[in-house]
Amino acid sequence: NLKKSPTEVECHWKRPKLSGVGTTLKYITAKSMSKKSIVNIQSEISNKIFLNEAMKLGETHQINCQVGAHNYKLEESFFKMLSIHTAILKFSKQYNSTDDFLHFLKERTPISVFSGVEKKTTNQANNVLWFELRYGRITASKIYELSRCKKGDGVLVKRILGCRKIKLTSAMERGKLLEKDVLQEVRKIVKRTIRETGLAISSDFPIIGASTDELASDFVLEIKCPQKHTTMNNYIKYGIIQSKVLAQLQLQM
Repeated sequence: NLKKSPTEVECHWKRPKLSGVGTTLKYITAKSMSKKSIVNIQSEISNKIFLNEAMKLGETHQINCQVGAHNYKLEESFFKMLSIHTAILKFSKQYNSTDDFLHFLKERTPISVFSGVEKKTTNQANNVLWFELRYGRITASKIYELSRCKKGDGVLVKRILGCRKIKLTSAMERGKLLEKDVLQEVRKIVKRTIRETGLAISSDFPIIGASTDELASDFVLEIKCPQKHTTMNNYIKYGIIQSKVLAQLQLQM
């Protein structure tokens, strides 16, 4: 009797066909491994038309993918001319001194890139380009420490190069939560238009960059949310802005 028993089930632990290659089988074709018939789908749309449509979609939405890199330009790649990492790779084949590198970085970058990069990175920490352009660059939050740094391979250098992870403390988490509330209060007080900013990079000294919390037509806004009353002395003491914060603000301006 060739009929299956009502209680018969397929064993999922049986040896696969492919395991027999080299022993009971000399070789096996992909076709013989499947019992399904191949269905040829006829379409009026050719592969070329499909590719063109896909590339148009990719360019419109600025999709960063391998095939797209050979068919359209990403706006982001235009601003990556300011990337310290990519600049060093090109620079290392031609020059060797620090002054040469700064001159090279300045000369290779059109002024339109400097003026446009700040708007392109407005959402800061949620922006991949913002991280890329800060990597290896001297920023406002580090300028005070840098002016007093005497080591060429110390903690500060590692922080600039992203080799040292910064632990998010409870005070930092509190500051992030309060930032939006502080901004609302500032807007009520100054009654001025204050806008979000990204990373501004100096066209004269492109190794330097700064990201302010908010920007008005004639002032920058840097938000500090001290957790304790005594911590305020780190920022303002006896009504005077402390040196580290002042250096940060001056570079931002």
